[in-house]
Amino acid sequence: MIMPIDPKFRITSLPVGWKHLPRLPRWTKPYGFYIRKDRVIWTSPPRWIPKWFGLQDFFREVIYQHEAAHAWGIRECLGHHRWCLMFEGTNRAEYMAMPLQLLAGLWFCEDCRKALEEMGAYE
Repeated sequence: MIMPIDPKFRITSLPVGWKHLPRLPRWTKPYGFYIRKDRVIWTSPPRWIPKWFGLQDFFREVIYQHEAAHAWGIRECLGHHRWCLMFEGTNRAEYMAMPLQLLAGLWFCEDCRKALEEMGAYE
C-alpha cells in the first residue's frame, strides 16, 4: 500500500458538524466535492485507477485530504504553489500541475500545512 509522504500532517477529523460520505468509484470528474451549507464532503476515487497495490485507496485518501482542507476553510493554496494538494486553477492549469503534484507526493505545501495546524485539523 502506498503511504502519503508525511503521515503526521494527515487530517484525521472534520470540523464539528461536518460529515464525510464516501462514494463508489467514478469514471469522470469531480472525484470529490464539498458543500459548505450542508457541511458535507464526498469522495469517489477515479475508476480508471487500478486497485493494485492500494492505488485506488491512496487516491481516495488524497481526495479526502483535499476536500477536508476545504471543510476547514482553505479554498485554494495559500501560497499559490502549483505542486500543493490545494492548488486550484483553470482545468488546463490543474492538468499541467499534476506532474508537479505527483513529484511532491500529493501533499500540502508549508503555507497550507501551517494554516491547517492553526485551525486544529491535525490531532
